[in-house]
Amino acid sequence: MIQQTLFNFGVKVRISNIYVGARFTRYEIVPEPGVRVEEITRRKNELKRATVASYLHIEKSIPGKFAMGIDIANKSHSTVALRGIL
Repeated sequence: MIQQTLFNFGVKVRISNIYVGARFTRYEIVPEPGVRVEEITRRKNELKRATVASYLHIEKSIPGKFAMGIDIANKSHSTVALRGIL
């Protein structure tokens, strides 16, 4: 849905990784050559509407990677056990 929404506005990206957490899911996107970061960040409201997310955050740069991060709140939260963390 993220890729299609951005494509509808002429912004081409590729999703490289998806990390599912207890409260948020992070989508790592790699912009095609020539796509500016501002073109993606300007579409925050459209992305939020398309994904029906209660919370959406765009991280402009992920340290150590040539990618951006889009954090979207999960519809339901999962419980994390202390044993799994340790």
